[in-house]
Amino acid sequence: MIIPGSPEMKSQLEAVFDLEISAAMFKETAQQYSCVDRVIPEAEWMKRAPYVHAINKLKKRKRCCYLSS
Repeated sequence: MIIPGSPEMKSQLEAVFDLEISAAMFKETAQQYSCVDRVIPEAEWMKRAPYVHAINKLKKRKRCCYLSS
């Protein structure tokens, strides 16, 4: 079992997605950040942005969306 956030999980994700932090990635995830900027500092978001970006790309590729309330 792979634990979320573990080095094992990160290495598997890196094999499929580009998880390098970049200004372009931050720009592409700016809309999501604007929803959480009151509770997540920009420095913390920069760590999360690659994962958000990868999830968004996967959702587009699979043509799916997740609804939450």
